[in-house]
Parts: sequence; structure tokens; C-alpha cells
Amino acid sequence: MKAKCGVVTRIEWANPHARLWVDVKNDDGTVSGWEMELPPPNALKRELGSLEFVKQGDQVSVNLWPAKDGSRLAHTLTLTTPDGRVMAFPRYGRWMTAVAKWPASRQRVSAALSAAEASATAARAPSMIPPRPKKG
Repeated sequence: MKAKCGVVTRIEWANPHARLWVDVKNDDGTVSGWEMELPPPNALKRELGSLEFVKQGDQVSVNLWPAKDGSRLAHTLTLTTPDGRVMAFPRYGRWMTAVAKWPASRQRVSAALSAAEASATAARAPSMIPPRPKKG
């Protein structure tokens, strides 16, 4: 995982992943452009309420997983906006925002309750598969 700070130069709200381009100043004074992959736009809007959380020209700080091939393409793990909000994005399809706020002991309790609730609901719920029609 790497941390980068820079200025947003471009945003693309398109499936399958929203993309954010950030110009990052290197130690030697040069600027390199990074392409950051975000979750799909509909998932961002559903989880964050809006797509207005970052705009072109914003100074942001990003924790990312860089591409293995050495290119400046990366999966965004967290994004800190100019107003100080820190947004955690999903890894392997799970939103980290709810998990990141809870202590580890609470996460285990929550997961156990969710599993217990799911099995209890499944036991009460009628089968969703309709019966096959009889021939004849």
C-alpha cells in the first residue's frame, strides 16, 4: 500500500469503475499522473449519497494499491478530501466504511448476529422456488 497526495485533474463516472486522475508531485520535483480506480458510480452514489464528494482541482490524499506491472494505475483504498473526510472504498466487493468505524470485538459480534439473523430468517421464509406444474 502506498500513500499519495496530489491534485485531481480528471474524473470519469463510467461503469464498470469510476476513475480519478491525480497529479502527484515526486520527491525530485517532477509531477506524475496517477489513474485511480474507484467502485462503480452507482455504488458510490448509493453509499455516499452523491457523486459530489470530490471535484476537479481538489487537493486529495489517497492510500492505494499500485498495479503490479509498475504503471501508474492503482486501486484506491482510502481517499481524504480537502474538508478532511476520509472515505474507505471496498476491497473484494465489501464496503469498508462500516467495518472501519467499529472496534474488532464489535465486528465479530456483529458478524455473528448477522449470521444468526440470516439463518433464522431463512428458516421462517417460505421457499422462493415455485412448485413444478404437474403433467397431464
